[in-house]
Amino acid sequence: MAMKNVRNLLVVLLTLTTLAACKKDKQNSFIVEGSWEGKIGNGVVTPTGQLALNLLPQGQLERINSSGNIAGTGTWTLSGDTFNASYTLNSGTVVILSGTLDKGQSRISGNWSNDGDETGTWFVTKEQ
Repeated sequence: MAMKNVRNLLVVLLTLTTLAACKKDKQNSFIVEGSWEGKIGNGVVTPTGQLALNLLPQGQLERINSSGNIAGTGTWTLSGDTFNASYTLNSGTVVILSGTLDKGQSRISGNWSNDGDETGTWFVTKEQ
């Protein structure tokens, strides 16, 4: 009889542990991959130009132009909430993005620079 109670207690503990782990995974999971759209701007001016990014698996990135075509390709990384990316436009210009991911707002925002010594700010929000 005691062995049966111990076994039942172990089953209950295992079940509770599994449920708690699943709940924690769901709360902490945020899928960065996908389509992101927003604005990009020069200097300290509020961004007004179109910015669209496809964040692909394995750190690959596509910069999408206003016609929906791929305007450049590159890579991205996310470490904690710190987002970094670099892509080369079809024109040959290299653009570097750095920013912060706000999971609650599904938004990444930060600063950019390019190899032509231009700088500015940008933001994107994840498309559903």
